[in-house]
Amino acid sequence: MKERQSVNYIYFGILFLILSVLHIYHVFLIESATGLYRFFYTIYSLGQCAIEVGILIVVGHFLGGRFPKIFKTIFVISTFLLLLVHLIDFPLVRIMGMTIWYVLDWIRAESFENFVEMLLATHVSITSWMLAGLAVLLIPLFGIMLFRLTDKLSRRRPIFFSHSVVGMSLFSVILFLSMFDFKTNAIASPDDDAHFLKALPWKTTFFSSSHPQLKVGLLPLEPTEKNYLSQLRGLDLKAAKKPNIFLFVAESLREDFLTPSVAPALSKFKEENISFEHSIAAANGTHLSWFSIFHSVYPFYWEKRKPKEWQSGSLPLQILKKAGYQVHVYSASRLKYYQMDERLFGKGLSLADSLEIFGEGEERENHENDAECMATLTQDIASNPEGNVFLVFLESTHFGYSWPHQETLHPAPLTMDYLNLTYSNGQIEGIRNRYRNAIHFIDGLFGEFVQKLKSIPGGNESVVVFTGDHGEEFFEQGRIFHASNLSTMQTHVPLYFRLGTAQPRLQRQIASHLDIFPTILDHVLGHPYFESWFDGESVLRPSKKNFAVSTRYNASRSPFEFLIHTGNDQLIARFEDPYHIFKSQTLEIISRRDVNDQPLDFELKQIQNDFKTPLEMLFRKD
Repeated sequence: MKERQSVNYIYFGILFLILSVLHIYHVFLIESATGLYRFFYTIYSLGQCAIEVGILIVVGHFLGGRFPKIFKTIFVISTFLLLLVHLIDFPLVRIMGMTIWYVLDWIRAESFENFVEMLLATHVSITSWMLAGLAVLLIPLFGIMLFRLTDKLSRRRPIFFSHSVVGMSLFSVILFLSMFDFKTNAIASPDDDAHFLKALPWKTTFFSSSHPQLKVGLLPLEPTEKNYLSQLRGLDLKAAKKPNIFLFVAESLREDFLTPSVAPALSKFKEENISFEHSIAAANGTHLSWFSIFHSVYPFYWEKRKPKEWQSGSLPLQILKKAGYQVHVYSASRLKYYQMDERLFGKGLSLADSLEIFGEGEERENHENDAECMATLTQDIASNPEGNVFLVFLESTHFGYSWPHQETLHPAPLTMDYLNLTYSNGQIEGIRNRYRNAIHFIDGLFGEFVQKLKSIPGGNESVVVFTGDHGEEFFEQGRIFHASNLSTMQTHVPLYFRLGTAQPRLQRQIASHLDIFPTILDHVLGHPYFESWFDGESVLRPSKKNFAVSTRYNASRSPFEFLIHTGNDQLIARFEDPYHIFKSQTLEIISRRDVNDQPLDFELKQIQNDFKTPLEMLFRKD
């Protein structure tokens, strides 16, 4: 009888109830879930929650009976913090496809300055973030109060237990889950199970199938910055004509939303100029895409070209500067985000002859910044008829989605309820309409620019490129916004070229961000001097690759998960060693999909055969 002890069954019962409801609800929110899948992962959620709470009960009584009271207080705070971890984990996984442990890992690697920039990039005020942080610090105090209150209530009608009974119960649940998993996993667990596993408390099952592994070579090491600069100094670059170059990069712009009704100007621009059946973003996050656009190398080299190691900025911009161009930057986006200002324009922003950032340090709507940005651009181009590169970054289509409400195209809520979005997709059509309204606003600005350009001397000979940095998802593949999935919604962007009045006929099916500057340089300079310098290709010449690569957001680190798109097929893989991708010679194959993102069965030999060219061009054999 001495082993029998009372338990605060109210507190631990509340804990079990909250955890169970949270994770089961997450399972039921997954759009692609069948009844069988939901049953399997519901049982698993209940089992893992029961084991977790059971272990806490045992640990709590062990500490309470043998250690000073301070240890039990620390334990109670820890249990409440664990509950908080589960609560925070839910929206992170739901929105970004990232667990809280993964997020904490990459926050640890961030500098303080960039962490602040990341918070600002969410368009949530620093004050709001500070209040949220304060709330997290105060919540454990509420946990102590709740535990003490429920402990008093539970002692009025005590329930006794013994450690041996709890131990046998835990063993029984583990044994049941193991047998249940072993018997039903093959029929009740999908091949592409990432969404379901992340909905579970422990993010895994006992018999989760491992991803098949494919041996490849190493990523090639690129020449040093010094090597490139030495070659560039030795070149005599002259352009017979220097037409103005305009590059527009719009935030979170998804290709299939640019319909004639939502984006008439861009739809017309696409129809009259160069576009592609598949235009692929270099990444599903802003900084990696910007990096690959302006450096024309795969995002894998992100850390290799950090400002400390690579101080001269964009190599394509350096080439244009040497050919006599001036560079002018107009941005409604924050360029200090991940030190993009120095990554693109070099130490001291030496490549930018002028740089204007709109709305920095001001409490203004994104659409106001975009409007001022485009108004300044159209005013300036009249006095700069040739020899200029105009780089324009637009922000209205960033999540939140901004437009003048008096110009509403589709009925939409005036504000976004992010908490509601996390727990439900019932309001998703209203959010899509906010996105359509923001696109329509940017489209109007771009249409006005095109009309203005026609009236300026030399305007018709200008090079105009329009793209988005990445796409945007609205739960089509189980996530919202971006940076979470390498889905078509997050990786397909508009990529439209107008190369003066001569528009060549192209047979190319697929192109990517990496091809933008090689195409511009080919058109302006008329020769492929720099073909070996870039991973991108000029779309004016026959493609040697016929595939594109997109990578998944990985904060300040180089991406380790990536997509190979051949125009007919998609392969998603990740490096076995995510922290040392240049030393990893093994890929984990996550999935193979058709162009509509439908999973396809595959074998490794089939992967090696069907993706032979991309794999051989991406990885070197020692």
